[in-house]
Amino acid sequence: MAATDIPVIDISSLCNDTGARLVHAIHEWGFAFVKGDNTGFTADAIGHIFELGDLKEVFNLGEFVDGKAQQLMPHALVDYQKDFDDFAAQCRTLCMQLLRLFALGLKIDPAEGGRDCTVHRVVFPLDNEKADRYSIAYFFHPSNETRLTAVPSDLIHQANAFSDKQQEEVAGLKVVTAEEHLRRRLAATYGWDHLSEAVD
Repeated sequence: MAATDIPVIDISSLCNDTGARLVHAIHEWGFAFVKGDNTGFTADAIGHIFELGDLKEVFNLGEFVDGKAQQLMPHALVDYQKDFDDFAAQCRTLCMQLLRLFALGLKIDPAEGGRDCTVHRVVFPLDNEKADRYSIAYFFHPSNETRLTAVPSDLIHQANAFSDKQQEEVAGLKVVTAEEHLRRRLAATYGWDHLSEAVD
């Protein structure tokens, strides 16, 4: 799948039609580009964040409180904590707009429910293509106590997204919280057994 094939959704208008187009794009492709006057981002702001980072390194930033990171920061970034906090705040705002659009598109109450993530795979360029690839990933996580249940949308049920067997399996599962799910995923990814045992 080429990047040029992925739909571009203009989210300038938070309306039913925009929500329907966004849901359709995710249903068909698993991904979508978004643009709009109300995203809060500018090319200069994004470029500034890229310039602050060391392009050879990967590091995670957690929560900020009053513009200060709640973790040790690389020495070179200590003076730019507010820049990262402002950028994260813009990401949160955009995510809330997208949740509202998903709710409109799925015809459910605003920001209720979710959708399975599409597996993110990096496609490397062909041998004769040279292209650098840098990313800033923002993971929008529910409140820890949020119960992860099926999306209450008739559109999903009408689409027969799950087989009868899958529906039976889902119905028999224990409902977990967002925190429990995250701990299990971290345990499975990094082999942190103590995290998995804490929620079983």
